[in-house]
Amino acid sequence: MIADKPRGMYVHPPEDRNRLIPKHENGMYLLKQQLGGDYYIYPLHRIDRATSGVVVYALSSKAASEFGTAMRARAVHKA
Repeated sequence: MIADKPRGMYVHPPEDRNRLIPKHENGMYLLKQQLGGDYYIYPLHRIDRATSGVVVYALSSKAASEFGTAMRARAVHKA
């Protein structure tokens, strides 16, 4: 799944569970709502909140694992 992340939005919620963010700033939350919200999505990389750009998510742990393997093997290239 490819998402165009606007500047100011988080790719995923902060790891610090004490730091809450509004749902409209949580890219994973918004994408899950658009897809039906009933399963986990896996961000395959992240970009800073202050940066806009394309973010890639996997819809299964297997796809996320395979993408990670391809990244480590340098088989994924940006164009």
